[in-house]
Amino acid sequence: MKFPYQSVTSWLAVGCDAKSEWAYFGFDTAPNLVKTATQDGYDVLNRRIKWDGTLAQEELIQKWGEPFLHFSNDTRRHQKILTSKSVLLELDWYGEQNAYFQYPMDGAADAVASMRAKCAQKRPQDLVARGRCHRVTGTR
Repeated sequence: MKFPYQSVTSWLAVGCDAKSEWAYFGFDTAPNLVKTATQDGYDVLNRRIKWDGTLAQEELIQKWGEPFLHFSNDTRRHQKILTSKSVLLELDWYGEQNAYFQYPMDGAADAVASMRAKCAQKRPQDLVARGRCHRVTGTR
């Protein structure tokens, strides 16, 4: 990508508390995306994600100005995160044609199992923010 986005890094994360789990893509720079549906304080994006070799349309949510894209339906994604060997995210980034982020998923299933064990003890966990588990870093 071109300046100022040429060195953007990303990760795929899963978090939990005693009652729920969530999954999201994080970025070190807030994505500046186009082709979104604007809502009250957030944008809804329908993007293509390749789970191993299977292409799927996924709905993501980005609160304005935040560096995170949350899955709108986390529950269905968790199985894909546990079983996929790689994930490819396609984004319509402002000023670019398409930006692609590749996430190798080695160790993700073990990391999620460890996270779930901690969440069962009613302690909030986040795989990335707390550094307790697997951080899957995407590359363009």
